[in-house]
Amino acid sequence: NFTLTRGALTHPENRMHHNYTLLYNSGTTVIDNSSVLLEQDNTYGVSGYSWSSVITNAGTLTVKNNTTIKHVLINDANRAISRIINNTGTLTIENTSINQEYMSVPSNIGTGMGDTYGIYNTGTVNYTNSTIDLGHRNTYGIYAESGNTNIYSGTVQVGGSNNAFALWAKSGTITLGEAEPTDSPNYGTADANVSTTSPNITAIGDNLGIGVTLENGSFNFYDGKITQNSTVGPAVQADHVTRATVTNVEYLYQPETHTDTSGHT
Repeated sequence: NFTLTRGALTHPENRMHHNYTLLYNSGTTVIDNSSVLLEQDNTYGVSGYSWSSVITNAGTLTVKNNTTIKHVLINDANRAISRIINNTGTLTIENTSINQEYMSVPSNIGTGMGDTYGIYNTGTVNYTNSTIDLGHRNTYGIYAESGNTNIYSGTVQVGGSNNAFALWAKSGTITLGEAEPTDSPNYGTADANVSTTSPNITAIGDNLGIGVTLENGSFNFYDGKITQNSTVGPAVQADHVTRATVTNVEYLYQPETHTDTSGHT
């Protein structure tokens, strides 16, 4: 157990040969107004097998107050997997920035184009007023393999050199916003506390961008806005805001679909 306040945890220019994590937590840890940075040279990573994370949480972890979690990926030649936060425990994210910086593949090494996950979850995530901002590679903002992912406010923004997926529920539950309490006098009325701006979910990929992808999980959409770009390929139609069937929405409310002048829905 430990608390990091106004500090920095950094591992510069790590050359990854096998699976690696900078910070592993199995107890109770608080990261407060700090910086956590992993620089990784993946020139010699093992294609399709290696993965890395800045933080792996198997306990109880709270990250808050303008903390930055950053993964700098150098020479991404071998399609390795990056999970910036790999969560199997209970993770609380408040007023935190999660991002990745990417440096180009040398022309004489590999093909690049691995997968990056902002948060890979099999536990519980509570996400408030924070930002995930990913670009390049195939990107996944939050991937819920299982467990519960609660996004109360903030931004998840992903781009990609190929495909960008903001939220993906394999078998877990992803919830955007909060439902009006059933005992509220505004329940089921036009005065219900429903936001159409936050959480703000955006997926703009060079090939395709999908706001929400649902396999066997569930997706509750109470508040927020989801934006994706029109697909270049034939797999997804441009008017599909999500690849999800919404499980629950605010009582007597329904999502609306719009297309802007850039063709984003």
